[in-house]
Amino acid sequence: MHKRYRDKSSWVYASEKNNIRKKHKDTCTSKCKKLCGDISLKENGEHVIIFESCICKENTASITILNHSSSSACMKVIIFFGTDECPIVFKIPPGNTVTRIHKNVTQIVIEQEGKILTQGKYLIELCPTHC
Repeated sequence: MHKRYRDKSSWVYASEKNNIRKKHKDTCTSKCKKLCGDISLKENGEHVIIFESCICKENTASITILNHSSSSACMKVIIFFGTDECPIVFKIPPGNTVTRIHKNVTQIVIEQEGKILTQGKYLIELCPTHC
């Protein structure tokens, strides 16, 4: 069973020594929005929440994640949903990009698998279906 990662707010955060990364505040509008950023994980088991929704849980999300070819480990992606549905988990090997489309995404977490630097980028296009 996967535990849901939590922060005390609806901001994106990185676990790396509590350094704050790009902030994506969840605001519910009728317009689609794009969220993007870099991923840099340095320790085994380290994770970053790249999206968390506390307001608008009815959405369609197009999620693209790149694991740079210079990375030495796979990225493990965990996508949570607003329902009791089980999260989706998949791995992205170094040098690969994965794009997926899901409905009702509430949280997206990237975990590192391995002990050496893993770097990449992400792009999320989030379109609310109902607020």
